[in-house]
Amino acid sequence: MKRKKDAREQSQLNVKRTAARQGLGKHSKIKTGRDRKSSPAKTIEVEAISVEDAIRKALNMLNAKEQEVSIEVLKEENKGLFGMEGAELAKIKVTLELRK
Repeated sequence: MKRKKDAREQSQLNVKRTAARQGLGKHSKIKTGRDRKSSPAKTIEVEAISVEDAIRKALNMLNAKEQEVSIEVLKEENKGLFGMEGAELAKIKVTLELRK
């Protein structure tokens, strides 16, 4: 029996579809900051091959300039052994500041 998707699951599915349309590919994972219902600011977490790449993708997703957001680096990328084994993606948290 199929169950109906709740609003949170549907929201996450929409975020994944948006990422696919914007060509973020398999090296990017997006998580919205919708857990906090009282917060009017929009927050997303992005994983990418490098911090710079993650920032560029986050700015594209938020349709914002770097001056309009606050960026927190959660984890720097790790190239791993010879650029292969043990490679880890960079992870950042970007918050769109309220426009006044």
